[in-house]
Amino acid sequence: MKFDILHCRNVMIDFAVKCALPEKFYAALKPGDYFMIGYYDTMLPIIKQHKFELVDEEAKIFKKTN
Repeated sequence: MKFDILHCRNVMIDFAVKCALPEKFYAALKPGDYFMIGYYDTMLPIIKQHKFELVDEEAKIFKKTN
């Protein structure tokens, strides 16, 4: 199943979860689709390694590039 948008709020605070989710998000989204994370989810360095473009740093919105 592919999604157009994923909104994941405050579930990636745990480091173990942070490491696994970007790959799952990448697989679930189509190219050009978006995902958003919550205010307390700090994982910008991990996300950048997984082919996502940062669209809005303050709002934590990312776009799948490939």
